Amino acid sequence: MRTTTTRTLAAAAAVVALLATGACSTKSGTGTGADGTGSGGVKTGPGITDSTITLGALTDLSGPFASIGRSALQGE
Repeated sequence: MRTTTTRTLAAAAAVVALLATGACSTKSGTGTGADGTGSGGVKTGPGITDSTITLGALTDLSGPFASIGRSALQGE
């Protein structure tokens, strides 16, 4: 019984270690410039320029959640 618990804990520790090291990646997504950088060499994504950040909302506007969706869309 103790061997099973030890193996389970060792497997869980290995998974946690792999996830932790994978989260430390220095690579990020693609940017908007030809070399993947925005202004000042900072990597940016779609919808980001020097003066604006475009946001979107994906929400229900019909059905049982329509009232919540309209409130979220209006920022209430």
